[in-house]
Amino acid sequence: MDQKEMKGVVRLEEDRPQFLFRLFLTAVTGFNLILASAQAFEGNWGWAITLGVVGVLVPGTIPFLRLIQGFKEGIVPLSWRELLAFGIGAVDAVAIINRWSGGLEVISWVSIFLISSLLALLLLAER
Repeated sequence: MDQKEMKGVVRLEEDRPQFLFRLFLTAVTGFNLILASAQAFEGNWGWAITLGVVGVLVPGTIPFLRLIQGFKEGIVPLSWRELLAFGIGAVDAVAIINRWSGGLEVISWVSIFLISSLLALLLLAER
């Protein structure tokens, strides 16, 4: 294996945790987009706005910034895995809402709680 191939292998290994984290955030964004839409459809605008900001904008920022940076560099960094993760998150939300229609508010609370907890842990890990 020459130097160029070795560099590519090392880069892939270093990017894997960040890639998995971005996939998770993309799935969470898809999940919360459906939740926010369902809350808006029910007329719960407070929940729709809260989920839109905390559940869609906050976790969607990292994948979105990566996409913008890739476009600036002249490449399209969006892969089928990220689209699939977004779709899986959205399908999960639709399945949960259809199965447990009375639990929309509970699901929204849990989603906001988990995202807030994750952000708090990330901020604590930075210090």
